[in-house]
Amino acid sequence: MKIKHGKIRKIKKYIPFYVMLIPGIIYLIINNYMPIH
Repeated sequence: MKIKHGKIRKIKKYIPFYVMLIPGIIYLIINNYMPIH
């Protein structure tokens, strides 16, 4: 089985972007599913 190193390198390049994105997604989910009273 050959693993494409280019894909892994791209994913590693975008890890900081995903790390920044996750809290934003969690924040949106909390705001959508837990309305402010």
